[in-house]
Amino acid sequence: PYDYKDGLVYVDKRLDGGAVRDSKMLWALGHFARFIRPGARRIGVLAPPEAPDPAREHDAPLVSAWVGADGRSLVAVGINPAQRPLSLKLVLADGTRRRFRSFLTTPEPGKNLAPGPALETGVPWTLPPRSMATWVGESD
Repeated sequence: PYDYKDGLVYVDKRLDGGAVRDSKMLWALGHFARFIRPGARRIGVLAPPEAPDPAREHDAPLVSAWVGADGRSLVAVGINPAQRPLSLKLVLADGTRRRFRSFLTTPEPGKNLAPGPALETGVPWTLPPRSMATWVGESD
């Protein structure tokens, strides 16, 4: 019907029925709303020197990270706007090893906040083209 890019939910209203459709923007918002809880603190993320700069390149990856109010949980959200897969590696500043659960939203219909492969610190993880992932970890 229409090609609006700013709605979270689209409603097709017709006399003979209609439909309610979700948008990928709704699921993108969900990556933050579902896992970053009140009281969480945003922490710095450093990219390696060879990484593209998001300020100059429109398809550069975007990553943010948050520590939970409890000081134990860690959430990172990554966005790959490029048309190609992105290999990334998460390394914690203190060098500790952690395993993170992942949740993935891709352009594929129905692939929204779907559980994905685990991410381990220091091990490369592939973020599919034009997708978004959230990695959730808790310390022991």
